Amino acid sequence: MWGSMSSAASDASDIEAGISAEDEIKRVLECQNNYYKVLRLDKLDAADRSNADVKRAYYKLARVIHPDKCSHPSASDAMGVAASAHSTLSDSTRRAAYDLYASQVDVDDAGAETYAQWESKGGANWKHLPPWLVRGLNHRCVGPILKFFLLIAAVVAGALALALGIAYFAVHMTLWVACFAGCGGRCWPRYGEGARAHARRMERFGRARMAWEAEASYARGRGEDPPEFSAFVSAWMENNNPEEEEEEADGGEEDGGEEKGWKKKTGGGIHSPPGPGVGSTSKKPPPGPRRSTTYGATTTT
Repeated sequence: MWGSMSSAASDASDIEAGISAEDEIKRVLECQNNYYKVLRLDKLDAADRSNADVKRAYYKLARVIHPDKCSHPSASDAMGVAASAHSTLSDSTRRAAYDLYASQVDVDDAGAETYAQWESKGGANWKHLPPWLVRGLNHRCVGPILKFFLLIAAVVAGALALALGIAYFAVHMTLWVACFAGCGGRCWPRYGEGARAHARRMERFGRARMAWEAEASYARGRGEDPPEFSAFVSAWMENNNPEEEEEEADGGEEDGGEEKGWKKKTGGGIHSPPGPGVGSTSKKPPPGPRRSTTYGATTTT
């Protein structure tokens, strides 16, 4: 009851003010690109257009042109323009973007580009900028200066990226040509012997890590602290020289292939027979009690 009475009172006040729904719909559709005129905020200074003023002007207009209260065939279109104006001007970031749009487009021209079209062409990117930057770009005096410096910064950044790309390509190609001219690409990390050496190093590191994991698991089982990883791997690498392993493998062939066969079965990794040093190999499988190897020292358990 009270709602209907207040609605009637507001309608009466609007009628007393001389606001006609048909005239308001016509006015809104004629100036639909100028959101400040749509909400009758164009006479206020930019600093005085608060969110409360936007909200008050929107509800005052909606009471007149809303399709539920007005049977005009264009009421829905006019209400859509008013709602768009309210949602844009009530948000500080979107309002700053709209102000930038209004500075680039003649919003009083009915045939001008609409704000939605401007957004779809890239204007929406301005929403992600800080409001102060958008306001600065929209300023009559500061805007051109700020745009000039932004353009200079973009040109410098592009030139720097291009120069770094050319320098990298030149150095890379120079080293590549020199490598292939000198050694046929064997030293190049991505090709030939360089790639094979890298693969061997990674394979040895994997074996060293497996040896450390086995030793750490064994130490934890005995209630001891596991060996330090980097020191263990360094000692393992030092005591497991690939050249020595190849020599031992050749010697194993002369002795009937026993050692080579043992390495082939175990992979020469953590299951290879321990000897002096961390993870070192001997020529025969380990008989007798288990031996624990830590930092180059062995203990019998």
